Amino acid sequence: MTAPCPFCALPEQRVLFRNGAAVAVRDAYPVSPGHTLVIPMRHVTSFFNATSSEREALLELLDTAKQQLSLSLARLATTSASMTARRQGKPSTTFTSI
Repeated sequence: MTAPCPFCALPEQRVLFRNGAAVAVRDAYPVSPGHTLVIPMRHVTSFFNATSSEREALLELLDTAKQQLSLSLARLATTSASMTARRQGKPSTTFTSI
């Protein structure tokens, strides 16, 4: 039996931004200041398995989150992004560094 998806029941107060196909939230266990997750609404195993409109929605929220972080954490010199996919409910990184 697969464990329930932790992102399907996110409390609304955790949501920073949302659009028709994705949601952005601060990571509950951040590894750096501003650590933000951009998550597709539909379960996909990889960014590359998302439809073109889903990828566009994910990148739109990534841009929005980056702009917000640039304003709120201006002292940080760099911003990086990585993509993570879920396999049977467990995260596994499939692509790193945009």
